[in-house]
Amino acid sequence: IFIVLFLLIIKIFLGFYLDNKSPSSFNSKDTESYVQAAKQLCETGKFLDKNNNAEVTRVPGMSIILLPAVCLDLNINHYVILLNSLMILLSAYFTFKIVKIMRIEISYVFIFSIYFLDPAITRYQFQILTEIPFLFFITLVLYTFILGFSKNRSYYLFLGFILITISTFVKPLTLYLPYYLMVFFALLYIFRGFFQINFKHQFIIACLLGTLLHFSLTQIWSYRNYLETDHKEFSFIQGVNLYYYITAGIIAKGEKREWINVKNEFIEKTKNFTKKEISNTAKKNFKEAIIKYPIKTIQVGLEGMFMTFFTPGTGQYAKMLNVSKKNYKNINNLFIFYGLLWITLVWLLFFYGVFKIEKNIYFFFLFLVLNYLILTSSG
Repeated sequence: IFIVLFLLIIKIFLGFYLDNKSPSSFNSKDTESYVQAAKQLCETGKFLDKNNNAEVTRVPGMSIILLPAVCLDLNINHYVILLNSLMILLSAYFTFKIVKIMRIEISYVFIFSIYFLDPAITRYQFQILTEIPFLFFITLVLYTFILGFSKNRSYYLFLGFILITISTFVKPLTLYLPYYLMVFFALLYIFRGFFQINFKHQFIIACLLGTLLHFSLTQIWSYRNYLETDHKEFSFIQGVNLYYYITAGIIAKGEKREWINVKNEFIEKTKNFTKKEISNTAKKNFKEAIIKYPIKTIQVGLEGMFMTFFTPGTGQYAKMLNVSKKNYKNINNLFIFYGLLWITLVWLLFFYGVFKIEKNIYFFFLFLVLNYLILTSSG
C-alpha cells in the first residue's frame, strides 16, 4: 500500500510541476470544446458551443465531468490532475479485482505499478481529454460483467450495459458495443451446454433490457441533434474522423499523396458546410473510397491497428516538459526509445500471459471487448 501511495503522490506532484512549468501542455485541440460546453452548461444550463449554438460535435460526458472545476472557477489543471489520478487508481483497482476473479496469481503492486508507470496513461493523465475517464469507465464495465459471471447474478450484467451507455456519453467509441455483446450473449445462451456454463434465461433478459435502455438513451440524444441540425447523428465527431482521417488516409494512399495535404483539401472544401452536409459528404466519400481503393482501405485499417499496438506513446513528452530547442531532438528520441522499451515489455508479458492463463469465459469476454475497441479505433 505504501508503494502504491508513493507512486500516486509522485504522479500528483509531477502534475503540479507540469502545470507550473508548462500549463498549456494540458490543452489539446479538443480541450477547448469540452471546456466551452461546460461553461455554457454552468451559465445557461444548455449544452452549447462557444458560439451559443447547440453542441452536436461532442457528447456531454466530458463537459459534465469538468463542471465542478468550471462552475466553481477552480484551477482546471489541478482539478484534472487529481481527478485523473483517482480514476487511474480506481482503474488499477478494478483490474486487480478482475485478475483476482480469474484466479491469476500476481501481486497487486505490479498491477498498480503498470498503471502508474505506463507512458501513454501518464501523458493523458496530464491532459484535459476523454482518455482517462473513458479508461475508468471501460475498466469498470469489464469488472461489472466479470463479477456478474462469477456471482451468477443477472443484475450485474444489466448494470454493465448502463455503464457502457455512460461511457458512450463520454466517448462515442462504445456506441455499438451493447449490440456486439448481445450477439455474444445470445450465442452463449444457445450453446451453453457446449461451453458448460450456467447461462440462465434471466441473463438474456437482463442483457436485452440493458441493450434496449442503451438504444433508447442514445436515440434520444440523436433525436436532440436532429432537432438542432435536421440530421440524426449521435455525435458528429464520427463524421469528422471518418472524413478527415480515414477517408483522407485511403485516398492519400491510393493517389500516392501526403495525407495532411488531402486532409487540408477536405477541410477547405467543407469549410462552409453545415454539420449535416459534412456528415453526408463523409459517408458518401468513404463509400466511394472503399469501392475505388479496397486494398488501400484494408491497408489503412491494418496500419491503424499496428499503430494502436506498437506506438510508444511518448512522442509528446519533450513538448509536454517544455524542453528547449537546443536539447529537443535528443530528449525526444530518448523518450521514444523509452516508450519502445516499455511497449516491448508489455508485449512480452502479454504473450506470456496468453499462454499461461486459463481460457475460460472471462478470457473470451475480455478478448471480445478489447477486440471491439481495437477494430473501432483503428485507421
